[in-house]
Amino acid sequence: MGEAGAVAALAPVGELGRCLAQQDWDAMRHVLHEEFEFVDNRAVGWPTQDSEAFIERYQSLGEHMDRLLNVAADVPRVNQHGIIL
Repeated sequence: MGEAGAVAALAPVGELGRCLAQQDWDAMRHVLHEEFEFVDNRAVGWPTQDSEAFIERYQSLGEHMDRLLNVAADVPRVNQHGIIL
């Protein structure tokens, strides 16, 4: 994927960040693909989640969301299948 493709691939990530920051859960449902799957490959991580479970997890954070959004995330890889944080 060229640089332009990588930038275009990141556009939904920016929109997802906006949805999280504004806690706009309905908009987030539109950003996430119908086949969205969150996979955490850490030894002790989150279970695999579909879009609704992913949204519910962030909704449950409520007042702690501001602190969460201040954590910097690296995006070392972007391809047609998604991103790796």
